[in-house]
Amino acid sequence: MKKILFVLTIFVALASNATEYESHNFKNGLEAIEKKDFRGALDFLKKEVADNPKNGYAYFWLASISMYNDKFHSEIENRGDVFKFALNMSDALNYYRDALKYIPKNDREYRSKAYNQRSELYLFMRDTISALDDLSASIKILPQNPEVFKARANIYFSQGKIKLADADYNKIISINPNDVVGYMGIGRNRIAQGKWDEAIEKFNRVEKIDPNYSYVYLLRAESYIGKKDYEKAADDLISALKKDDKDAYYTIFKFDKDVIAKVIEKVKAESEKSPNDSKWPMCNAIIHDQIGEYKEAIKYNQQAYKIEPSVPVLDMLSKQYLRDFQWENSLSCVERLLESDPHDLKKIFLKAYLLKGLGRPQEAIPLMNEYLAENNNDALCFYLRGGANAQLGNYDDAIEDLTTAIDLNPTYAHSYLMRGDMYKKKNKDSYANSDYNKVLSLEAPSKNYCCSYFACLGLGDTTKAIEIMEDVLKRNPTLWGNNYDAACLYSRMNRNSEALLYLETAIKMGYKSHLRFDFDYYFDDFRKRADFKALSDKYKDLMREDDF
Repeated sequence: MKKILFVLTIFVALASNATEYESHNFKNGLEAIEKKDFRGALDFLKKEVADNPKNGYAYFWLASISMYNDKFHSEIENRGDVFKFALNMSDALNYYRDALKYIPKNDREYRSKAYNQRSELYLFMRDTISALDDLSASIKILPQNPEVFKARANIYFSQGKIKLADADYNKIISINPNDVVGYMGIGRNRIAQGKWDEAIEKFNRVEKIDPNYSYVYLLRAESYIGKKDYEKAADDLISALKKDDKDAYYTIFKFDKDVIAKVIEKVKAESEKSPNDSKWPMCNAIIHDQIGEYKEAIKYNQQAYKIEPSVPVLDMLSKQYLRDFQWENSLSCVERLLESDPHDLKKIFLKAYLLKGLGRPQEAIPLMNEYLAENNNDALCFYLRGGANAQLGNYDDAIEDLTTAIDLNPTYAHSYLMRGDMYKKKNKDSYANSDYNKVLSLEAPSKNYCCSYFACLGLGDTTKAIEIMEDVLKRNPTLWGNNYDAACLYSRMNRNSEALLYLETAIKMGYKSHLRFDFDYYFDDFRKRADFKALSDKYKDLMREDDF
């Protein structure tokens, strides 16, 4: 939304040039834009071109507004997306054509903007030839506008035309020797060529001009990595983190473990120097989260939360607890988050998911209902509600939810599998078999099996079920999920010693939740056995959650 308003603010300032047209509709159209009433502006401006078909400025405004999809305006503000193009691109192109036809030749600023803005539309359409033509036309009209050179240089860079990109970046520097983008662009080009020292020289220049420009530290870090100077690379990443550059976290994970280890070490040192600054334990929490070390991530986020309780830390903790199978703690975090914003649908969904996973479907379903009232096209939520109803023995409701999930996402094999299981429980074998066969038809072409072994079991083909399961285990023997599935499969086949073996293997590989096998319906008969209970008891202490 910020970029839309920024663009419109610039163009409103240009509107004073359009003195030839003082009509009621044109004035009202511009006023509506200033008020962010884009629908109203479109109505007024369409009336204007009907009355004054040679008003190039009205076409320009129609084109500008048409570049943004009307229905996205509220979503842009909520989601943080900055630039959404309209689906009616042909309308926008026609408006630009007429704008450039009728805007006076001597109005260089408006004409240059029209070419420049249309180039963005062409880029969205992946027509780089037309985009370059428009940018070149814009430059010809106003040859001292650095923004247009930046846009053209970016296209040249994406095409691998480094010399042409360099020429445009050098032009930016000649227009304004303190414009960091010119040096940054040339530095990026040198990275692409593997000329690390030349890149670093450009980035050093940027740092002198604007030491608060955090992105320079990220690219210079990349250059130091190219030179295998991991110490300086880590220092630059820390400099970016000090300036609260969120991109620094993602840049870190482009590099190998040696760089990550050095950054973690330096973040710890910063934390020791500033023990009351929650930023540093948060940094380490994010880094450990991204490399899958959730216990470490949780430890650092707990430190950050003790220093300064905040919603972002609590939000991260809720997800990290979930990934580490500490679902009770995750639920506790989500409930606290909902206290501050009880209408946050993402958190309502997460709470419902956790409650279902904790074996509390009767509490999960009302929350799923609340979520689906606002998101009735979410196939995953219908699938989960189907699972919750299955847990409660509400098989008809489960079938209805799973049918809706399939209508919304007909390629998700698990929905057919669970619906087949529900039909089986209702003794509707022909319907069940149809769903099991659908699972096989979805997964067989790619052999990317996720639940075909269960479908084969449902069809009574135990030989094929074992064959597929063994193939999956052979290809990915160290995934706990595959071993858990094997335990479920062998449990249903009453091959209990094998089921126990695979279940214990899954736990040793990282499966930390006793919650699912406490109520997973694949273990309904197996759960009654003493040896199953002994295994469950053996590992419950190991999988116990730490209170938060």
